Amino acid sequence: MSAQPLRDELRRVFGENGLQQGLFYHHAPALRFELSQGGSYIAMFTQAYDRARAVLDAAFAESGEVTVVLSEFGGGPLLAHLAAFRSLRRCDVDLPRTFEAWTEQVDDEWHAERAFFAFRRPKDALLEFLWGALAVDIGIRPRLEFRVHLADPERGIVVHPYDDRGMDVVGPNHAVLRDLYTRFNPWLLDYDRERMDGFFREG
Repeated sequence: MSAQPLRDELRRVFGENGLQQGLFYHHAPALRFELSQGGSYIAMFTQAYDRARAVLDAAFAESGEVTVVLSEFGGGPLLAHLAAFRSLRRCDVDLPRTFEAWTEQVDDEWHAERAFFAFRRPKDALLEFLWGALAVDIGIRPRLEFRVHLADPERGIVVHPYDDRGMDVVGPNHAVLRDLYTRFNPWLLDYDRERMDGFFREG
């Protein structure tokens, strides 16, 4: 079996739940940001994109490269995920010649097998992934057929934009999470605010 340095590093830093769909509920501390707040589809998407981009820029401000992890339900060979790979091209993403691929059973709410594809990208080459992830359920094109996790294991941060409604940020880097909690506090999802306040509020 081939070596999987990226997968192993992600597991070492973020644990077995580092690539879950509902990251917020599998980690402590954790942040969940509310991105879109109603209106037309265009208004919702542009607000979500602007907010997510601001948080992403702050989260990876000191990063050089970021590990991009794309995942899709199902196992099998790469050809089984051809439609998802085509969505990368529509979002102007060129998959590198070398990347890590693995399949595993993930204990998320669907308890289903998922295929993972991981590679490194400069932090300033992430906007296509952000766009593609936020466009999934809102009718905006192009969009990605993959779930997206963006991680900097060296700095202990994972960002998971799951759709136009929200984005989770988790990891062992409490200083960065606290800074995001303070700087973007009005954007935190009110439904989960009590849990987040318990992590970071003084006193």
